[in-house]
Amino acid sequence: MTTYSVHLPAEAAPGSPEGLDRAILVKDGFHWTALVFPLLWLLFNRLWWAFLAFVVITMAVVFLGRAAGLSETAIATLDILIGLFVAISAPDLKAWGLARRGYAIADVVTGSSADDAERRFFDRWLSRATPAASSARPAGQAPAQGYASRPQPQVLGLFPDSGAVR
Repeated sequence: MTTYSVHLPAEAAPGSPEGLDRAILVKDGFHWTALVFPLLWLLFNRLWWAFLAFVVITMAVVFLGRAAGLSETAIATLDILIGLFVAISAPDLKAWGLARRGYAIADVVTGSSADDAERRFFDRWLSRATPAASSARPAGQAPAQGYASRPQPQVLGLFPDSGAVR
């Protein structure tokens, strides 16, 4: 099973079908095409800043390596290591590029193929209901017995109201 991160436009609301046609799945793992053709991979994925950084770093390695008296084999090895770095960090670079274009990570799914993972994500996304709709009850109805009378415990941690002291 392969893991994919799903990126949606920031305006997509959970449970709504709007924006699902623009969903982008990013495969987690090593990208062989980014190792073999790093410049083309960066250009194809519209990662302009990463492309510019790759060109500048590669040129710096070549010029500084020659100035330091490194052999051509050592310079080529450093260039291969830079390409290896791009191939290893390809999913992160792609997610960063999507975030710069206004996409937010919506979910992480697994699947045997991209289609399978996309189907799983769509099923989960469309089954989510808005919290306001699921917690609404008729105006005259009291909360369930036992829940209203219990004191709520103080919780410490990464919660939205963690800074409030009572």
